[in-house]
Amino acid sequence: MAEIKKTPQERHIGRMALYNRTIIQAISDKLDISNGEALQKFYNSELYIQYSDEDTKVWHFSCKALADMLAYELRHGKLVIPSEV
Repeated sequence: MAEIKKTPQERHIGRMALYNRTIIQAISDKLDISNGEALQKFYNSELYIQYSDEDTKVWHFSCKALADMLAYELRHGKLVIPSEV
């Protein structure tokens, strides 16, 4: 049986689907809100737009870092993506 090759975009979507649950929990914990509220805030954020774009590489940040970035975005009205050290 031949192995089915996935495109980079398909692999990215798969990573996102697995990772999103953990991100939502981290956001929920950080903001002290329900998972449903965390999901809504994440999906309606600039962070999510950047996270969804594989080229930005925002998806490689830890769940805690993503939760911190969203908290900052919600508090200050702008997204700041930390630079790598």
